[in-house]
Amino acid sequence: MLRRPLTSIALRASDVDKMGLLLRRSVKRFSNSTHCFAKVEGRDIASQPKRSTFKETEDRVLMAIKSWDRFPQDRADKLVLDARFAEDLALDSLDQVEVAMSLEEEFDIKIPIETADEFKTPRDVVKFICDKEQVYE
Repeated sequence: MLRRPLTSIALRASDVDKMGLLLRRSVKRFSNSTHCFAKVEGRDIASQPKRSTFKETEDRVLMAIKSWDRFPQDRADKLVLDARFAEDLALDSLDQVEVAMSLEEEFDIKIPIETADEFKTPRDVVKFICDKEQVYE
Protein backbone atom coordinates (compact mmCIF):
# COMPACT_ATOMS: atom_id res chain seq x y z
CA MET A 1 0.00 0.00 0.00
CA LEU A 2 1.37 3.32 -1.07
CA ARG A 3 1.05 6.06 1.52
CA ARG A 4 0.66 9.62 0.43
CA PRO A 5 1.47 12.61 2.59
CA LEU A 6 -1.55 14.17 4.26
CA THR A 7 -1.17 17.33 2.23
CA SER A 8 -1.95 15.47 -0.97
CA ILE A 9 -5.16 13.78 0.18
CA ALA A 10 -8.22 15.10 -1.60
CA LEU A 11 -11.52 14.93 0.22
CA ARG A 12 -14.89 14.74 -1.43
CA ALA A 13 -17.52 17.27 -0.42
CA SER A 14 -19.64 14.49 1.10
CA ASP A 15 -16.71 13.45 3.32
CA VAL A 16 -16.30 17.02 4.55
CA ASP A 17 -20.05 17.22 5.26
CA LYS A 18 -19.89 13.97 7.26
CA MET A 19 -16.92 15.21 9.28
CA GLY A 20 -18.72 18.49 9.97
CA LEU A 21 -21.81 16.61 11.14
CA LEU A 22 -19.73 14.39 13.44
CA LEU A 23 -17.92 17.41 14.83
CA ARG A 24 -21.20 19.26 15.49
CA ARG A 25 -22.64 16.19 17.24
CA SER A 26 -19.52 15.87 19.37
CA VAL A 27 -19.61 19.53 20.34
CA LYS A 28 -23.33 19.31 21.14
CA ARG A 29 -22.80 16.18 23.22
CA PHE A 30 -19.91 17.87 25.07
CA SER A 31 -21.85 21.06 25.70
CA ASN A 32 -24.85 19.09 26.95
CA SER A 33 -22.68 17.07 29.30
CA THR A 34 -20.98 20.12 30.79
CA HIS A 35 -24.02 22.34 31.16
CA CYS A 36 -26.67 19.93 32.38
CA PHE A 37 -25.50 19.00 35.87
CA ALA A 38 -28.80 17.79 37.27
CA LYS A 39 -32.50 18.04 36.79
CA VAL A 40 -34.95 19.13 39.45
CA GLU A 41 -38.61 18.71 38.65
CA GLY A 42 -37.72 18.35 34.97
CA ARG A 43 -35.67 21.58 34.78
CA ASP A 44 -31.93 21.85 34.27
CA ILE A 45 -30.31 23.45 37.28
CA ALA A 46 -27.50 24.88 35.14
CA SER A 47 -29.95 26.68 32.88
CA GLN A 48 -31.27 28.68 35.82
CA PRO A 49 -28.42 30.31 37.74
CA LYS A 50 -28.90 30.40 41.48
CA ARG A 51 -29.44 33.91 42.76
CA SER A 52 -27.67 34.87 45.94
CA THR A 53 -29.60 36.17 48.88
CA PHE A 54 -28.81 39.40 50.70
CA LYS A 55 -27.41 37.44 53.67
CA GLU A 56 -25.18 35.30 51.41
CA THR A 57 -23.86 38.46 49.76
CA GLU A 58 -23.08 39.98 53.16
CA ASP A 59 -21.22 36.83 54.22
CA ARG A 60 -19.26 36.65 50.96
CA VAL A 61 -18.24 40.32 51.19
CA LEU A 62 -16.95 39.90 54.75
CA MET A 63 -15.15 36.67 53.83
CA ALA A 64 -13.53 38.25 50.76
CA ILE A 65 -12.30 41.20 52.80
CA LYS A 66 -11.02 38.97 55.59
CA SER A 67 -9.20 36.67 53.14
CA TRP A 68 -7.51 39.59 51.35
CA ASP A 69 -3.80 38.80 51.75
CA ARG A 70 -2.94 42.13 53.43
CA PHE A 71 -5.94 42.36 55.74
CA PRO A 72 -4.71 43.31 59.24
CA GLN A 73 -5.50 40.13 61.19
CA ASP A 74 -5.29 42.00 64.48
CA ARG A 75 -8.44 43.84 63.33
CA ALA A 76 -10.38 40.72 62.26
CA ASP A 77 -12.65 40.99 65.30
CA LYS A 78 -13.64 44.51 64.19
CA LEU A 79 -14.70 43.39 60.71
CA VAL A 80 -18.46 43.80 60.71
CA LEU A 81 -20.81 45.30 58.13
CA ASP A 82 -20.71 48.76 59.72
CA ALA A 83 -16.95 48.87 60.37
CA ARG A 84 -15.38 51.92 58.74
CA PHE A 85 -12.54 51.00 56.41
CA ALA A 86 -10.25 53.88 57.37
CA GLU A 87 -11.03 54.40 61.05
CA ASP A 88 -11.89 50.91 62.33
CA LEU A 89 -9.92 48.67 59.97
CA ALA A 90 -6.98 51.02 59.28
CA LEU A 91 -7.22 50.63 55.50
CA ASP A 92 -5.94 53.51 53.37
CA SER A 93 -7.31 54.40 49.93
CA LEU A 94 -4.88 52.08 48.12
CA ASP A 95 -5.90 49.22 50.42
CA GLN A 96 -9.54 49.94 49.61
CA VAL A 97 -8.83 49.71 45.88
CA GLU A 98 -7.07 46.36 46.40
CA VAL A 99 -10.01 45.11 48.47
CA ALA A 100 -12.33 46.21 45.66
CA MET A 101 -10.21 44.17 43.22
CA SER A 102 -10.58 41.12 45.47
CA LEU A 103 -14.32 41.67 45.53
CA GLU A 104 -14.37 41.95 41.73
CA GLU A 105 -12.80 38.51 41.54
CA GLU A 106 -15.11 37.04 44.18
CA PHE A 107 -18.30 38.31 42.55
CA ASP A 108 -17.10 38.41 38.93
CA ILE A 109 -18.14 42.04 38.56
CA LYS A 110 -16.46 45.34 37.70
CA ILE A 111 -16.23 48.03 40.37
CA PRO A 112 -15.17 51.43 39.01
CA ILE A 113 -12.33 53.04 40.99
CA GLU A 114 -14.48 56.11 41.64
CA THR A 115 -17.13 53.87 43.18
CA ALA A 116 -14.58 51.95 45.25
CA ASP A 117 -13.36 55.28 46.67
CA GLU A 118 -16.90 56.00 47.91
CA PHE A 119 -17.15 52.80 49.95
CA LYS A 120 -16.87 53.66 53.64
CA THR A 121 -18.04 50.34 55.12
CA PRO A 122 -18.56 46.74 54.00
CA ARG A 123 -22.30 47.50 54.06
CA ASP A 124 -21.72 50.04 51.26
CA VAL A 125 -20.04 47.28 49.25
CA VAL A 126 -22.94 44.89 49.90
CA LYS A 127 -25.44 47.51 48.76
CA PHE A 128 -23.47 48.14 45.56
CA ILE A 129 -23.18 44.43 44.74
CA CYS A 130 -26.83 43.71 45.55
CA ASP A 131 -27.94 46.60 43.34
CA LYS A 132 -25.67 45.42 40.53
CA GLU A 133 -26.75 41.78 40.86
CA GLN A 134 -30.40 42.69 41.53
CA VAL A 135 -30.53 40.98 44.92
CA TYR A 136 -33.36 42.42 46.98
CA GLU A 137 -34.23 39.67 49.45
